[in-house]
Amino acid sequence: MQIPTAAGPIAETLVAQGFDLSKKLVGAFLLVVIGRFAIGLVKKAIEAALNRQHLDATLKRYAESAAGVVMNLLLLLAVLSLFGINTTSFAAVFAAAALAIGTALSGLLSNFAAGVFLVVLRPFKVGDFVTAAGITGTVRDIGLFVTGIDTPDNVRVYVGNNKLFSDNIQNFEANPFRRVELEAQLRSARCDRTPERAPHENRGHRQ
Repeated sequence: MQIPTAAGPIAETLVAQGFDLSKKLVGAFLLVVIGRFAIGLVKKAIEAALNRQHLDATLKRYAESAAGVVMNLLLLLAVLSLFGINTTSFAAVFAAAALAIGTALSGLLSNFAAGVFLVVLRPFKVGDFVTAAGITGTVRDIGLFVTGIDTPDNVRVYVGNNKLFSDNIQNFEANPFRRVELEAQLRSARCDRTPERAPHENRGHRQ
């Protein structure tokens, strides 16, 4: 006489759930790989389109960075939806979390806003030699939150965009010409004269 047990249905349920989870993991892995590859292609296409428009290097890098952030966020939402997570509710939770994090990290948001104004107003561009926020050097990169400046002694300094935008900016390459003042020591007129020989010295030579 066999005693009925619940181990059989429980094992079948666990196997079914494990198989379903493994399929979702494999699908998520493939989605991430394909998504990252697609994001790379889209970023290259955006870069090519911006190059055809002959836009400034500063604007191109900023647009590429912003596009990469947006596409990676969309990829994250797609992976979550693959696991059955409601993206609508997740978007609401994400918005609330973003608000809380934004309140706590107001400095980052101010740097982001300042970066937008730096790109739009363009007080300087990539390659300009500037003095800003107490740093003097060549601008190498204007990012979403920080700007990279190479000092004359070849040191890369990253400065927050808000600090740059709120401080005085000296752009040494905004104008085609600059006035340079130099001081030079001129020779005295007394030194330019050739000393004359005395008459008796000339007579001595004739003798």
